Amino acid sequence: MQGRTTMASTITTRTGCLCALLLGTTIMAVGAQAQPDMQQAQQRAQQMQQMQQQFGQQRMQIRQQEQQMHMQRDQQMQQMQQQFRQQQMQLDQQERQMGNQPGGREQIARQREQFRMQRQQQEQQMRQQFQQQDEQLRQQRFQMEQQQDQQRRQMMQGSQHW
Repeated sequence: MQGRTTMASTITTRTGCLCALLLGTTIMAVGAQAQPDMQQAQQRAQQMQQMQQQFGQQRMQIRQQEQQMHMQRDQQMQQMQQQFRQQQMQLDQQERQMGNQPGGREQIARQREQFRMQRQQQEQQMRQQFQQQDEQLRQQRFQMEQQQDQQRRQMMQGSQHW
């Protein structure tokens, strides 16, 4: 009776060891598969972070361009206003000098009208220039946003294949 118990115990022990061995191999195989999955997830997260940083830099560059453009506009407007004031002062001075001469007032009036038309033309050209700059910047921003959306979609599609 004792021989049978020992034999049964040995078989049970060997079966248990075999099961444990198989279970251990299965766990290692699952663990080995989980490792690349984790690495891929980390890579994807890192790529997403880099992409977001790149997008932030692109947006900042456009904002800087816009600020620079507005500063240049302000400077241009100030220069134009200063030029207009100087021309106005010159006309005023000429009027004082020539106002009492024959035909002097008429000549100054013609110059003032010419100056007024020139000023309107310059202001209109400047407005058109500003509108073109605004449109270029708007298109640049739109293209950037489209590219960013496309990159996001590609990134998300790529992550679904992992």
